[in-house]
Amino acid sequence: MAKDSYYFPHDYNARNDRKIAALVKKHKAAGYGVFWITCEMMHEEDGNIEFDEITFGAIAKDANEEIDFVKSVINDCIKEFKLFKMEDDIVISGRVSRNLEKRQEISKSRSEAGKRSANVRQMSTSVEQKATKKGKERKEIKESNEIFGVLFFLDKKQVELSDGTFQDLGQRQLEMIDEGSMKPHFIKKGKIE
Repeated sequence: MAKDSYYFPHDYNARNDRKIAALVKKHKAAGYGVFWITCEMMHEEDGNIEFDEITFGAIAKDANEEIDFVKSVINDCIKEFKLFKMEDDIVISGRVSRNLEKRQEISKSRSEAGKRSANVRQMSTSVEQKATKKGKERKEIKESNEIFGVLFFLDKKQVELSDGTFQDLGQRQLEMIDEGSMKPHFIKKGKIE
């Protein structure tokens, strides 16, 4: 079976439906086969098929039946058994239309779920990347044997250092804080500007 093949529900007791029973009584098992081949074709063709010699020929090939027999069965499925409908030389089925609508709803639902999942994964990856970056920065600070600022303290006039001590800030550092260009980790222990 092809990778992109779909299925549609086939009620296990479809043969007991009074319309199907009338079809089988008149056209035997071959008529039943033509009916289901037509349903399959409708599912493949977005819910409808053309009422023409090309379609009859395709169904006849699949059913290994004569084109006139196929045309007769489809005509009876429309006019006599009311299993199909005809609109402007197009054969349709309410059941096939409902099946396709349900498949579209499922597909849309799965697509939306996939998008939500992708967003969650993307956010998770972003958080992990930020955590990795911060961890790398801390590791670089530790490996340099220098003591850097961790956070500003007392209205940004002091900085807490990575060794747990505090250091007053110089005039230039305070100006840079006001400009928004100074971050705590830019400050090294003992360096007051």
